[in-house]
Amino acid sequence: MTRRGFTVLELLAVLAIFALLASLAVPRVGPVVSRAEATRVIGDYNAIRHAAFDVRETTGSWPAAAGDGEVPPGMTAALPTGFGFTHGGTTYRWRTWSLPDGLPGAPADTVVVAVEVTSSDAAMLVALRKLYRGPIAFGTNNRIILVVE
Repeated sequence: MTRRGFTVLELLAVLAIFALLASLAVPRVGPVVSRAEATRVIGDYNAIRHAAFDVRETTGSWPAAAGDGEVPPGMTAALPTGFGFTHGGTTYRWRTWSLPDGLPGAPADTVVVAVEVTSSDAAMLVALRKLYRGPIAFGTNNRIILVVE
């Protein structure tokens, strides 16, 4: 007599092997996803940075500060089509700070501009701090400020 199909024991063995492989792979996926999201944020930062320099070159001044998730006035034309200041759980904010006495060691630099990144994904922000190669980055568990100049 020929046997067709699998026994319950054989199916359980296969499921146990799949479960073991999944338990080994799943913990490694989280950091990869966080690094991928951080890389996207750095790409968005670079797009915002280039748009800001374009506005500065065209108008002679940096774009005005804007609220969370708002594209600063005058920067829309310099950004890629459809670019927004929000992506998933991440929000960007264009910031400007006036320094009447200038920076220490550079009194002529009276304005600091930055992109503030807010996210509830703390692991992504940790990955962002590790990947970011710009001038200065500082922040908290859910917010990081990437200085443009």
